[in-house]
Amino acid sequence: MQTRRLGNSDLNITPIGFGAWAIGGGGWAFGWGAQDDSDSIAAIREALDCGINWIDTAAVYGLGHSEEVVARALEGLPNRPYVFTKCERIWNEKGEIGKSLKADSIRRECEASLKRLRVDAIDLYQIHWPEPDEDLEEGWSTLAQLKAEGKVRWIGVSNFNVDQLQRAQAIAPVTSLQPNYSLLNRKIEAEVLPYCARENIGVIAYSPMGSGLLTGAMTRERLARLPADDWRHRNLNYQEPLLTRNLKLVDLLKKIGTRHGQMPGPVAVAWVLRDPAVTGAIVGARRPGQIRETVAAAGLRLTPEDLAEIDRFFAAEGAGPGRERRGPGAVTGRRATLSCRPVVQWWSVRWIAPHQFGNTCLDNYPPTDYHRGMNVSRPRPARPSARFDSLEQEVFLNLWRTYDRLRILEDALFARFELTPQQYNVLRLLKAAYPDSIPTLTLADRLVSRAPDVTRMLDKLEGRGLIVRNRPPDNRRTVRIGITPAGLSLLDEIAGPLRECHARQLGHLKSEDLRRLRDLLRVARLPHEPSDSPWH
Repeated sequence: MQTRRLGNSDLNITPIGFGAWAIGGGGWAFGWGAQDDSDSIAAIREALDCGINWIDTAAVYGLGHSEEVVARALEGLPNRPYVFTKCERIWNEKGEIGKSLKADSIRRECEASLKRLRVDAIDLYQIHWPEPDEDLEEGWSTLAQLKAEGKVRWIGVSNFNVDQLQRAQAIAPVTSLQPNYSLLNRKIEAEVLPYCARENIGVIAYSPMGSGLLTGAMTRERLARLPADDWRHRNLNYQEPLLTRNLKLVDLLKKIGTRHGQMPGPVAVAWVLRDPAVTGAIVGARRPGQIRETVAAAGLRLTPEDLAEIDRFFAAEGAGPGRERRGPGAVTGRRATLSCRPVVQWWSVRWIAPHQFGNTCLDNYPPTDYHRGMNVSRPRPARPSARFDSLEQEVFLNLWRTYDRLRILEDALFARFELTPQQYNVLRLLKAAYPDSIPTLTLADRLVSRAPDVTRMLDKLEGRGLIVRNRPPDNRRTVRIGITPAGLSLLDEIAGPLRECHARQLGHLKSEDLRRLRDLLRVARLPHEPSDSPWH
């Protein structure tokens, strides 16, 4: 399997990781019923044989038992995978689970995990839940200290919202976020995923198959036979009225999977991995044979028709928990005000802000930095010379969200290659002017000197060996810039994933919508896009 860089770390992880929640066994509040350790060990080793290079566990899984099983499975292996674990959930002698982000508690947990896992350092140490919230800063500061001491290599969080991520980042960089993300739980799409994409925070999604519900193996009969101590009895997705809808969704995933020669589970995981902001998905297995089937999701690419079919299903059946759809003009929980919303004033949507406008045909994309008036990596569009009163408001807002969403996903893709959008555009411009190995683009020295940001950007590109610069001997007032073979190779490497990103985001639009989007961008006087841009 190909690997992806996890956030700001040096960890290159496979798109699929092994989840060790269920192998913790039963006998605790969130157990999955009794588990045979020999099956668990065999499942882990099968996952490694399939190419998976990371395992995610937690101290609380089985009250320490999951970490011990992982250690036994890895004993004696020459090529050890990355091992991720978590802190914050603690327990007493009676097995009652508590919450603590106090420094002394986290240090005790870390030492206990190191001992159970039989390692000298944990590859990724994560705060399991941001609870108690008032101790978040103390807990994150302790993780940063553990990293400085070499007990953990990288630090991340789980189940954090944007505000909590920002509080943590004010203390130390966040390498990764582990959220609950699947077709059954999409609440992170609104704000969390775009934020992680902008901030280069890796995302490793847990429960991408809805805790087993979307595998295709779960039926009403099997659900009735689940052990009494299986926590899924309390899961709303396993109860009516959502259960009926979810089983219908499984039927749809089976239909889509048949077209690709796959089972429903890999289709559900591939849907999670379709978003460039998601680095990897955590897939559990309790016995040999289960993980091998799901690994196929790493190479499965859902078509625009597949994604549109899934969207139509939720439009008809309802989104369920974590993703609420509203009709046009619905405003709930916020005042319909235009203050500090210049983008609304530009396009004369006078009576409601974009993020409050309902949506019927596209994803309900969140307000972005354009709307919030924050500094962004891309320039904000110039004010258009024409008004959009003649366009249907809902169509315009949906198209604008599509444009804005694709920009965010492009930025996330560039971040994987350690590029900014501006750096990518410079390389592409240089490639267009590249007849041979001779630098061909000339910039006025006076212009460069007046733009220190441009100078720093060129310095970074040159430092990576992607461009070359020199001053012609006959003209001291210019700097000649050219792209190197390494720069050309990097552009070729980005081209494939970028085309897939464009196809996924634009493939569901009708030709009429694409025409309106093109007209919208022209009137808005957005920065010029090269001829190979999707907007053409």
